[in-house]
Amino acid sequence: MSTRERLIVAGLAGVAFLLLCIGLPLVVIIAAQDQIQAQLGAAVPGGDGTTRWIGIRMVELRDEVLTQFNLPRTARVLITGVYPGSPAEQAGLEPFDVIVEVNGEPIVDLANADDLLNRAKAARELSLAVLRLAAGDQPRWERKELRVRPVPRPNPAQVTAWETYENPDFEFAIDYPANWLKDEMFQALEAVVFSAPTLSDDLVEVRFWSDPNTSFDDFYRQFIAQVRSSLAAAQVESETTTTVANRSARRVVVSYRSTTRNRDMRDNVVLLLAEDRWFMLRLSATRENYSQLLPIFDRMLQSFRLTG
Repeated sequence: MSTRERLIVAGLAGVAFLLLCIGLPLVVIIAAQDQIQAQLGAAVPGGDGTTRWIGIRMVELRDEVLTQFNLPRTARVLITGVYPGSPAEQAGLEPFDVIVEVNGEPIVDLANADDLLNRAKAARELSLAVLRLAAGDQPRWERKELRVRPVPRPNPAQVTAWETYENPDFEFAIDYPANWLKDEMFQALEAVVFSAPTLSDDLVEVRFWSDPNTSFDDFYRQFIAQVRSSLAAAQVESETTTTVANRSARRVVVSYRSTTRNRDMRDNVVLLLAEDRWFMLRLSATRENYSQLLPIFDRMLQSFRLTG
C-alpha cells in the first residue's frame, strides 16, 4: 500500500463512525461524512458583499496519524480534493497536501484554518504553507509556499459541461458536472462523492456494495428505521418509487439537523438493487441550496447506468 493510500485510510480511521460503515452502509455514512467533510476558503468576506472561494476540501488528522506519518503537530489539515479550475488548482495545491500555515500563522485545527481565512482581507492573496509527500516508500514531506487569490464563489447551479465516472469493479457509470469535485477520499469505503462548489458540504454520493442475503423490502425498512434513529430530528418528508437504470427503485426525502455544522439539511436518497449489487445515490444539501441542486441530481440519476 502506498503512502498516499495509507494516509487516506488513516484519515478515515480518525472518525469512529466510519468503521461501522462497512457493515452498515446506510445512515451511518451520512453521519460520518457530516463530521469529517469541510471546505476551506468557504467564508472569506469580499468588499463587494460577495463571498470569496479558493476551492479545496479537507479533513482533520488525529494525533496518532501525525505520529505515524512523521508530521508536526501543526500539520492537521489534509487536502482531500482540489476543485477543477479553482484558484487552488491554479496556484498548484494538490490532493494530499497538508496545510500548516495561513498567512504565516500556524494551523491548530480545522476550525482554526477557517478562522484564519475569515480574517483575510477581500481580494488579497493568501499565503499558504503546505507539506507535500516526496517520492519514495517512506513518508517524507517537502515544504511548499504557495499564494492563492480567492474569487467570488461560483454558482453551483450553472453547469456548462459534464464528465463521466466509471467503476469497472461494480460495473456502473454516472455523469457529473465538470466543475464539481470528484472526491476519492471515500473510495476505500466503496463510495464516490461529487462535491458542489458551494460554501457548505453539498454533495452527491454514490454508495455501492454487495449483499445477496437481504431482500429489497427488508433493506428499505431497515433504512427508514435507521434514518429515524440515527439523525437528529429526522423527518421523512416523502417516500416514492422511481426507475433508475431501467430498474425499480425507492426514493426518500429526509430532513434533519446537522449537529456538527448547525445547519438544516435535506437528503434525497435513491435505493436500487441490481442482482446482488446495492446502490445508494444521495443528494445531501443545505435547505437553502437544495432546490437549485435537485435538477442536477435528477440529471445524474437519469445518466446512471449499469455497464456489465
